[in-house]
Amino acid sequence: MAPDIEQRIEADFGPGALNGIAPVLASLLQGPGGERIARCVLILAAGDIAKLRHFATQARQDFRDVIYWAEYDAKGRVRDCGKPFPCLI
Repeated sequence: MAPDIEQRIEADFGPGALNGIAPVLASLLQGPGGERIARCVLILAAGDIAKLRHFATQARQDFRDVIYWAEYDAKGRVRDCGKPFPCLI
């Protein structure tokens, strides 16, 4: 797992949260673009474990949805989660 993802987990979910959150993201990190998808899920979860699980499930069903929800708004692309946090364009 990339260091920026680990840092974001600690920042959003609190110190020591990595051991509990990592298993939720593990299957997402295995495939191509896994770090990008994990970053998207973390952005969408905004520190809420229930949302994290929800969006991780959504990503396993169709990762394109979470990429769209996290990287785009009504005006177009606002983030590039293929880059380390803060994912700025």
